Amino acid sequence: MSISKIQEAYTDIDKVRYEALSSSSRDEYLTDYDNLNLALFNYCTKYLKIPLMSGRIPQLKPLNEKIVEDQMKSTPQGSLEILNYYFGDWESYTSPCSRIFDLLTPDGVAAIRIPNRIFEKIKANIEHEFFINGIFGYEDGRESIDDEDYILPISCKYIGLWISRIKTKQIFVWTEPLFDFDEDEDSDDMKALDMFHQNFSNKTKRTPSDKSYKQLIAGDPIFYPRENLINLEHLYYTLEYDSLAKLEFRNIKEKTLNNISKVYGDSAFDCKTLFFCLKTKGEELEFDNAKFSKAMKEKKKDDWYYSKFYKELSAFIDSDSVAQRKKLIPIKDFIIIETLQYAFSPISFTIYHPSNWTWSEYKQWQQMEGELEVCLLKINTDEVLLDYLLHFLKSKRGNLKLKLASFISLKHTFGVYEKDYSWRDIAIPLPEIKDQKIIASSLNKTSKLNEKIQTLEDSLLTNPINANQTEIELTDMVNRLEMISDSERILQLIQKRGKETKTVELKQTFQYDIETKTSEKKLQTSAIKVICSFLNTIGGILLIGVADNGEITGMNHEILKLHKDSFDKFKLRFGQLIDKRIGKEFIDLIDFELIAISPEKHVFEVQCSPIPRGWSGCYLDKVDFYVRRNPHSEVLIGKDLVDYCEKRFKK
Repeated sequence: MSISKIQEAYTDIDKVRYEALSSSSRDEYLTDYDNLNLALFNYCTKYLKIPLMSGRIPQLKPLNEKIVEDQMKSTPQGSLEILNYYFGDWESYTSPCSRIFDLLTPDGVAAIRIPNRIFEKIKANIEHEFFINGIFGYEDGRESIDDEDYILPISCKYIGLWISRIKTKQIFVWTEPLFDFDEDEDSDDMKALDMFHQNFSNKTKRTPSDKSYKQLIAGDPIFYPRENLINLEHLYYTLEYDSLAKLEFRNIKEKTLNNISKVYGDSAFDCKTLFFCLKTKGEELEFDNAKFSKAMKEKKKDDWYYSKFYKELSAFIDSDSVAQRKKLIPIKDFIIIETLQYAFSPISFTIYHPSNWTWSEYKQWQQMEGELEVCLLKINTDEVLLDYLLHFLKSKRGNLKLKLASFISLKHTFGVYEKDYSWRDIAIPLPEIKDQKIIASSLNKTSKLNEKIQTLEDSLLTNPINANQTEIELTDMVNRLEMISDSERILQLIQKRGKETKTVELKQTFQYDIETKTSEKKLQTSAIKVICSFLNTIGGILLIGVADNGEITGMNHEILKLHKDSFDKFKLRFGQLIDKRIGKEFIDLIDFELIAISPEKHVFEVQCSPIPRGWSGCYLDKVDFYVRRNPHSEVLIGKDLVDYCEKRFKK
């Protein structure tokens, strides 16, 4: 049985699995329909003033053409204020089903549950008269390493849509079903519902330029410009990239991939020729003229073939100059990019050095089916190092950039994709060459570490006799990587939160005023006030050297100007201020350290544990008592202070 036939079987299996997962997602989603309907009930009664009987929740019904036909016959058009339906499977949606929305009143709202796969169909069939204003669903979860089901695309999941005749500038996105609606107006879900109504009724003042996106994968509600919505995959990748972009360092020049490379071939033949012609010379790879001559012997007969790659390499072979003929094309200048898109998986990009690239009947079959494209690029090594570029394109940030660009570059026409290299317009950050060397060297080391870790993991399972030695090696590695883990933890904390919360506060400086370039006690007081509030409440983390928008600015400049560039002097001064302004008895509850995010950027992390019961609370300068009220620090006085201390610190 050939590889291509095996792959066909895998595709069929994948399709069955795809359908099974979608059904599972539907069942999971519909299990929570009581909570979803409660959200709908609250919205209709509180904001739309629809007089629903208390406790009466609109019934969730399956939807297909027959049900729509019967409903249209029995119900006058424009008479219903609420529609509450779901599609039993992805085959149940057809264009006539969209007629159900004709039953809505001008202010009515439809809540429907759909497989994500039909999102674009519904959007296209209703968008002239009805509009999708809210998207609700579960966190995508495709980054999970515990459940192999998540490798399938977002389109195999179920989501909820809120639809009306109102067209808003922005679409409200909420990744978790709304529930826990109670009398607490400050609950996250009630706030989310209120935010949705603001957007739904066009009362919101937010604009796309505000960049007020939260992390979709963190479950935060976001406002997404309607004009930017291509499809759900694009939405997912965009918002995931936005969360990463907050961590990008500024002041690094960028150039497009197109400006630092040239296309030398856009077919597997070019890449196969290059791969075939490589020879090993010591530890280096070189291009073998003789092998190339052999490979091109038959191709020279084909006058139609004039790729840039063919022409340049032929010039070396046919040159009368002995020196020119001996000149070998530097293999380090080439990269190979494969673009693969199945019907049942997200688009993927795979980046290769020619020495690591292979061809097979399986890939040939993919290319014949129009699923695989291969591109050979020659890079300008005066501007970018190969290792650095490979690491960037293979990184999560680089891969997301390629994926986002692909929504423009892959134009679906008559079942095949037209070749379009718009993804080559992605911006590549280009530090100085010397810095690229350091970055690439470091990343090569991390790759080796990952390989070593994998080897040790395999050893534990296959050779348990050496478990003690493996344990020793792993312990040593963990100890040596402790600093790296700290910086990674800080980056993940900023990325995950993306904003200040009840337990996280961000401050750009401790006491250095950026505008006046002087030391300001009011800034110092603001930071220590936060520490007091954390101690008096449930604890928390203060990160100094991070702007409110999540940009890492670092403490280095402040320490240089105010503490003679001495980290030790700064930490000593900070400890003295804690003793003086909060109290020595609380110092054991506060851990602080400067964490190196990069050599030029250190973040000062202050971890505060909550004051134990039985203690008395702490006061700033023995006067002001602060508590943490999400996401701010608030002073308490009078009876509020007495009541709080009685409740909080009493054993």
